[in-house]
Amino acid sequence: MASTQKTVYFSICFYFLKQEKRKKKTRATLGGKSIVVEAYGNLKARFVSTNLNNDCPNNVLETIWKNFVDDVKKKLGLSNESSFLFVKSDYKQVDNGADLRDFMSRLNGNKKKKSCVLKLRCLAMINNAEKVTWCPKRSDTPNFRNELDGEDWDEHFGDLKGQFGVPNENGFFQDDEEKTEIRSGDDLKRVWEDRYNDMDKCWLSLKVIDNEMEETKQEERKFSSQNSDEIIDNEQKKKKEEEEEEGKEEGSNTTEKKYFDIAKMLELTKKADEAAKAIKDKDVILFLGGTGTGKSTLIHFLAGSELKEEIVDGQSHIVPTKIKSKALSDIVTSADAESATQYITAVPINLKKMGVTTEMKTVVLCDTPGFEDTNGPEVDVANGIGIIRALQHCKRVKPVVVISAEALGYRLSCVKELARTLISIIPSIEDYTSAFSYIFNKFHERDKKSIPKKAQNAYESVKDDEDQGYQFILKDIHKKTKKEVLAPDILQDDPTELLEKFCDIKHFIKNPQDVFQLFLTNKSEKAVNLQVQQHKSNIISAFKNNNFQIAKIKLDELVELNLVLRNNLIGVQYKECVTHLTREWNEKCEESKCSFNKCMISAHNISKEDVMLYKQTIDKFHEADELRVHLTDTVSSNSLSQNLTDQ
Repeated sequence: MASTQKTVYFSICFYFLKQEKRKKKTRATLGGKSIVVEAYGNLKARFVSTNLNNDCPNNVLETIWKNFVDDVKKKLGLSNESSFLFVKSDYKQVDNGADLRDFMSRLNGNKKKKSCVLKLRCLAMINNAEKVTWCPKRSDTPNFRNELDGEDWDEHFGDLKGQFGVPNENGFFQDDEEKTEIRSGDDLKRVWEDRYNDMDKCWLSLKVIDNEMEETKQEERKFSSQNSDEIIDNEQKKKKEEEEEEGKEEGSNTTEKKYFDIAKMLELTKKADEAAKAIKDKDVILFLGGTGTGKSTLIHFLAGSELKEEIVDGQSHIVPTKIKSKALSDIVTSADAESATQYITAVPINLKKMGVTTEMKTVVLCDTPGFEDTNGPEVDVANGIGIIRALQHCKRVKPVVVISAEALGYRLSCVKELARTLISIIPSIEDYTSAFSYIFNKFHERDKKSIPKKAQNAYESVKDDEDQGYQFILKDIHKKTKKEVLAPDILQDDPTELLEKFCDIKHFIKNPQDVFQLFLTNKSEKAVNLQVQQHKSNIISAFKNNNFQIAKIKLDELVELNLVLRNNLIGVQYKECVTHLTREWNEKCEESKCSFNKCMISAHNISKEDVMLYKQTIDKFHEADELRVHLTDTVSSNSLSQNLTDQ
């Protein structure tokens, strides 16, 4: 064993001596030429320029390029997630291995020049005591500078916020020197365009301005100036204790901004799936409308609940006092403008028992949250996905739009957003107008007569409006209110009369699976994308800090989210996460084996500490084994144990 170890040891030494001689010969030939990478101020990194043949294979060039970028990050102290561009003195970029080879060839061929400078083009900031840089995706393509107007800068802005971690919706970026603010995609485009105009401004340092935090600090300063030093000491002590408490949760970001609660959305979608079972192959009356229009109260009325009027905070509110169906216990009414309904809820009713004369025996009343719901984007996404998925399994569907007197607005603007949503859910909506009904809720008797005129005026005022969905719905409301206005008094009227009007089979949408399609509002889609980017950052951070359970939970959530939304960005971010973690895993595993094997072949005896350190590494990889459900291309942790056996 000792003889074999010495043979291997001398072979390795001989190989490295030969390599060192070649390097010295190359350096002598090139005269010590070097590449200087300049970042910001006095921040620089120097690299020896080497000769690369023109026939160098592409895969070798890619490896050289990757190693060069990684070395720049290490020498400049940048995070692994940092992205940046290399810029030459002629303003042109070095974007790949072939560009780097050509750059070094020109330097090596110039006898007078000893070095050349590459500057970094990027935005940068200190994030959690770590330097992070950012540049837009695809900015390393040749025509990016000339095609800035064609880029989605809102998407780039979301990516920037995800990379740097804006703490709340009121936070924004500010340039350290020029005091330029970045609050939107347009601001970001303008700032990035400036990076091309001056070599001295390639790198721009940013900081996050948190309005809420600034206001809090001002209050604290005011408070401290009015009180004794003892109070100040107590505040500092409390802050220190909080920081220590936060530090205990290694690998988790306690100040993480949540743009979108993925777990909550998945839970709500499962609730919608439960409703889907209840309405499968059934006739459904679907109540649609904004938050606070009274959909839930109207369903209680139609299902036969006893209702009474109460005064809550000085305002009239109708509440159910006695309900006739267990399903109605999930239909909650609210006195304020906040939504009480968070997922689609089904209430089946027996029409015959209620004395309704119709061909149908039963019908299911479905309560829905308002789109762009006040309970947040999680409810909105579960709404757009869960409702439609449920409806696609129904027998027939009748949409009923509920319009509230309190939210009527100018030109019936209350239905403007809903109209856009309906056009997105039912692309060929003009073929199904006969199925739609409109209920005017919470109207005083004296105001009901003016509804047809208001509908007419609203429609005529938007005939030339570019928003065709809004125009189309107003036209349908105008047409139907000319014939009849459905504005029930839910404290006095008999629900059977309204049910008979709704339950006409001719006015239902047949084959809903072919009519309804999945839908997300723009606002919710942006929230999802921002959270996915935040998840990616948190997964990488958790893995780095050996918090493998958190990394797995968040990876699981991304997989489940993508199964529901089928969003390309989620798939891309998930794959990038998996690729990054796989590379980190395999590199750590290989480094550990190499380090241990060097100890084994060294001239000195291997120590107990060396063995224990290796065992700790094996234990750590065994602990991380649960991640291999996602990281399928990682080296098995058993390979470390096998290496120990082999040695």
